[in-house]
Amino acid sequence: GGNWLPSNGSGATAIGCMVVKAINVIGSTLYAGTSCRYNSGLYKSTDNGATWARIGTSVIPPDAEANSILVNVTGTLVFFTTKNYGIFKSADFGATWVQANSGIADSNPNVFNIHFRTSRETLLAYVQGQGVYKSDDTGATWFLSSTGLPSGAAALSGISRHGSTTSPTFYASLDKQGIYRDVLLRIVERP
Repeated sequence: GGNWLPSNGSGATAIGCMVVKAINVIGSTLYAGTSCRYNSGLYKSTDNGATWARIGTSVIPPDAEANSILVNVTGTLVFFTTKNYGIFKSADFGATWVQANSGIADSNPNVFNIHFRTSRETLLAYVQGQGVYKSDDTGATWFLSSTGLPSGAAALSGISRHGSTTSPTFYASLDKQGIYRDVLLRIVERP
């Protein structure tokens, strides 16, 4: 952190919205989620931020407001959560996208953030005003998994993950409700 240089690209290969709310890096590939009134959404760079391209434009609306980005270790699976359209998913390095809100109560939910649970198929996502949702099929479908969390509580930072891939601990900080902890797969499993 001694010398910082801009990595926004320039001209036609620049990030089109400078309100960057989420970033994820895997190797020399960067994903940046933005939140502007227009030309917002998800940008990708494959050269350490020298050039950028807006991706998912046929599915992700130009006014999508970024919340978080999750990329698996190989870079094949990419999840983009938004304040106004929920979850978007790519299974091919960001080349094609689908909206992935099946099972979430609101069709365009405010999904604060998303984490892998213990494997690449199992995910947890915090949906504002609803709680924690879980997916056992890599985000194709979701079900509410919030036993023990106060109903309708607003998240201040969504859920945070700490620990290894075999026994992580998850925390949720909720407005005026404090901190809640889930340890060793205690979040409710599907019946």
